[in-house]
Formats: sequence, structure tokens, C-alpha cells
Amino acid sequence: MGGNSGRVRNVTARSKSKKQFQSAATRSPKQSRSRIFYRVPVIRVLHQGGDWSRPDTLTAIGLVVAIAAIVAPTLLSIFSGTPSPELKVEEVQIALANNVDASAQMPGNTVPQSEKDTGSAIDITLRNSGDAPALIVKAVFSFVRATQLYSCPGGAGDIVSTAEYDVKVPIAKPVTANNPLVLHRDMRFVVNANSIDRFRISVGPTQFSSASWPWIYEFNLSLAEDNGQSLDLGPMSALGFSQPSAGLQSWDPLHRLTQTQLLDTNQLACVTRDAAELSHAMENPGLHSPELRTMYREAERLTTLAH
Repeated sequence: MGGNSGRVRNVTARSKSKKQFQSAATRSPKQSRSRIFYRVPVIRVLHQGGDWSRPDTLTAIGLVVAIAAIVAPTLLSIFSGTPSPELKVEEVQIALANNVDASAQMPGNTVPQSEKDTGSAIDITLRNSGDAPALIVKAVFSFVRATQLYSCPGGAGDIVSTAEYDVKVPIAKPVTANNPLVLHRDMRFVVNANSIDRFRISVGPTQFSSASWPWIYEFNLSLAEDNGQSLDLGPMSALGFSQPSAGLQSWDPLHRLTQTQLLDTNQLACVTRDAAELSHAMENPGLHSPELRTMYREAERLTTLAH
């Protein structure tokens, strides 16, 4: 009897151990995680209730402080708002840029002479309605057309002028809508918080001959901020030239001509081609420089009645 009882107890003990092993083996990952979290004193006390021990209290305080350190800055930025710029374009126009530093060189003369030239400039007014300064770091010109007008009557001499425009447009590179020319002008222009400010960007050819007629520039202009934002100023059309500031209308060779002169010199067809180029630029949307409008009217005056 005694021996048989011992063997039964051994079998029973082994069976119980085997059941515990099977229970642990078949437990789901979720159940395992729950049991792990349940071993944390604070979680166990919250679940079962009862008195908090000193370690439980200290642990709970630490958790509250850690959560507050993470959540508080986020809530503060949401409700109080972080100061940021809010930049908008107030006004844009194209005007003459006087007194641009330049140098002029006669053919065969190796020493250039300093002078002051005139060209086109984009005059930009910006408003910052935000509570932080705004910084413009780049102006982006995307030229879709750069066409030089025919030099119809022809000019005397061939003085080459090189002006220090903010944006110099190459004269030898073809530019079309399918082959645009993108030029960047790096800059640092700050518009203070809750204020208005303005600046100018002059545009002209890399070189300009006294016997040449102006270029027609068609481009889109945008400004890049240091925060990655971009301001689109839209399409523009302007004349590109470089003439001494003393000659107030030296950029417009048409204003000196008459219809009789065109007929006598057989230049009517040439001016008619220029009139078509100017008309094409005026039909484009966006801003048109005063010089472009003036030269367009002069071309219309000379060609409309002459036919």
C-alpha cells in the first residue's frame, strides 16, 4: 500500500507540472504583456486598489513629471503660438534704375571709362504681418523669352557698355518657353515683424552696344524665404538695355523717328517687325514696364498710318 501511494503522488506531480508548462506555452503575446505590466507596482496598485507604498508613490510622481515634460511644450506651442513671419506682396512695379555703376569701352581702346547707366528695375514692396522677422534669401528669375529688337536705322559708333545690374542676362544664350533661362540672385533682405519694406532688383544685359536696340525680357519672378516659403510675383515683361543716365530717353530710338524718315530710308519693314515683337510682349499677362509701353506706342505711331 505505501509503495503504491508514492507512485500515484509522483504521477500527479508530473501531470500538474506538465499542465503549467502547456498553459504558459499557449498563452498569447497580449496576455504575456499584460502580466508583465501587471508586475509593475504602480500599475498593480491602480488595478487592485489599496494603500500605496512609498516606492509606488515616488514612481507615480516620476511618471507624472516625465509626461508633463513631454506634453507641456506641445500644448504651450498650440495655445500660445510660436512667433512666425507672415510675408505677403504688397505692391510690385517696374521702373527705371538710375545711376547704375557701369563701364564703357570704345573699339580699340583697352581702358574702359566709368559711367552711370540706366536700366530696368523691379520695385517690390513687402508686408510682414507676423510676429517674427522674415528673411528673403533669393530672387528667382525664370526667363521664357529674351529677344533683341532689330536695329533699324542703325546707330553711330559701337561703344560697349557693361553695367553692374543685380541680374545680368546673357546675350548669346537663346531663351524660349521650351528652353527657359533660370537666374538666381542671392540676397539677405529682412522685413521686420509687423512692418512694410521695399527693395529694387535691377535687370539688364551682360553687355550692350550703343548701336544696339533694347531687348525684350519676359519672365516670372519669385522670392524664396529662409523658412522654405516662396512668394510668387507673377509674370512680367520689360525692356533690357544699358544707356547713360544723362540720355533720359536714349533707350528708345523710335522717339526720334518720323514716318517720312522710315519711308525715305526703307526702314518701315524693319520697324514693323519690331512693332510686332513689342505687340507680342504687350499681349502677355502680368506687369509691363513703362519703357516697354512707351516703345510700343512709338512703334504703333510709326507703322499704323504709314501703311
